[in-house]
Amino acid sequence: MTHNAPLPDQIAPTGISTTQVTPSVTDAITAVASWSDLSHIKRRDLTSSLSTVARWVGRAPEDAPLRPEFLRAEVMTKSAEAFGVTPGRKTNVKTDITFIMLRLGLLDEEPLALTPAWEALLAPFDKQSMIYLRRFARYCGARDVGPNDVVSHHIMDFTTFLETRTLTPRPQKLVGEVRSQWNRFVKTVEGWPQTVMEKPADPMDYTRQLSDFLPSFQIDMEAFGKHLSASILDDPFGADDESDALDDEAPLPNTRPLREITVAGRKDHARWAASALVGAGVPIEQITDLKCLVDPLTNAKSLLRYLYDRAGKQPSSAGHHVADVLRIVARHYARLPEASVARITAWDKPVRLHYNGMTQKNARTVRDVLVPWREATLLALPDGLMKAARKLREKAPVKAASLAMRALAIEILTKLPVRLANLTGLRFDLHLHRSNLGTALIVHIDIGGNEVKNARALTLPVSTTTAAMISEWNMHFRPAIAELGSPFLFPGAGSVTKPITHQGLREAVKAVTSDHLGVAITPHQFRHIAAKQFLRSNPGHYEEVRQLLGHKAVATTVRSYAGIEQEAAIKRHDEVLSDRLTVLRADLPKRRRR
Repeated sequence: MTHNAPLPDQIAPTGISTTQVTPSVTDAITAVASWSDLSHIKRRDLTSSLSTVARWVGRAPEDAPLRPEFLRAEVMTKSAEAFGVTPGRKTNVKTDITFIMLRLGLLDEEPLALTPAWEALLAPFDKQSMIYLRRFARYCGARDVGPNDVVSHHIMDFTTFLETRTLTPRPQKLVGEVRSQWNRFVKTVEGWPQTVMEKPADPMDYTRQLSDFLPSFQIDMEAFGKHLSASILDDPFGADDESDALDDEAPLPNTRPLREITVAGRKDHARWAASALVGAGVPIEQITDLKCLVDPLTNAKSLLRYLYDRAGKQPSSAGHHVADVLRIVARHYARLPEASVARITAWDKPVRLHYNGMTQKNARTVRDVLVPWREATLLALPDGLMKAARKLREKAPVKAASLAMRALAIEILTKLPVRLANLTGLRFDLHLHRSNLGTALIVHIDIGGNEVKNARALTLPVSTTTAAMISEWNMHFRPAIAELGSPFLFPGAGSVTKPITHQGLREAVKAVTSDHLGVAITPHQFRHIAAKQFLRSNPGHYEEVRQLLGHKAVATTVRSYAGIEQEAAIKRHDEVLSDRLTVLRADLPKRRRR
């Protein structure tokens, strides 16, 4: 049965107006009281769950809306621990709220069975490994859409349905899994429908893919990358003779080549700049090469203004990076006069971020994580996730591998807080080293300077606990998701040559920490957490924190984390004042007698 609108006989006696878009908790409590077909105990429990939700979201019942999007963000995506209750209690509350919202027509019931056509398509596959795709199949079947009828708009309709008519915690993640699995089967499963599910464009994302630009721009972008990675002894543009190599009009090679990861970043930022130029109103057909970003100069000004306006007339990360690449293109690639470069440099001031310590967002996350119960939960999380993965390994190997991957990622980030790019790129054949060849455990992770952001090589000792988890992951879980021959610790889906994407691992870590701690932690924030944990126990030991995080200069460490000790200093000052007051009070009668 599907509820598409509130039923008159349910709504009329409750005091909820039929014209009200979103009932509040108070409205729902009134409705529940009128449901005479339910027992007194059932109505009492439902009312209690409604009041509990209002308390959890920190609102008065009359101000707490029963809207799926609101409840998803404030309740469904947070862990039971975030509300100080047991998982069972949170599940009971969710069940009650779902019942109420279904009865009020605020949610739709999802079909429980597959149609024959969908059952025939999915029958050869393990149900547990197809849990997301089966949910999409049930949705399509209930709307008379067969497997061969599916087109891209059905996945978009499914997304809207999950977001607005269900309490699914993370609809976008679920849809992403459906799209990924479907598209993989298009290539690998004989007889699978051949429609490819395209990822819809994000209306808030201004960036274009490189393939959207003219071929001449794409060729110039590759030349730009070669220029950035070239040394003075290289000839990145294939000069045929000495006169070509010394051409005054040709871009000059660098005296110090940039690392591969830095070059990739600069090329991305150049693509952002070109995308911003399109957003600023320049037809994409007119952007023939990188020089167009800065010549005429008004192009540079226009695209920087576009990024400034998009960020609410504030500095932004995108503006900061684009400003850097514009200056590089202007001076070293397009070779504009210094006066022109100076004007571009002046224009970038409004968009440029100035870092002095952690951002407020990062500082708040670190503070929230390091309350005692959350810190204890975080430290125990890898072991807990791995235990859950072991229980699922036989009946749901892919889901078990997903849990084990999160366990290992958090284990490494907690003990060896490396940057995300280095974590995703870890390879058994390059970075993970054993004490002896054969079956011995990993004892070191070695990452070359050419792979690290600041070009400082990392040699990281691996504890026996972490090494044992790496071994268990590699032997029992990784094979379920890794293509044969993949050398990566965290392999990419369906690829031998690529690891998991940065975004994929970032979202996995954020999701699991949000579920268990009530705070979503990014991989980079683990570095901030490690610094605060260390400085909390060892005030002023910045050189050791520098070594822990792999900073090139201690000044970077001090600039980033000096503020961390401010809170401890204020607390110590408060203790000094309290102790001083005790002494003064004890001494006061003596002074009065004098």
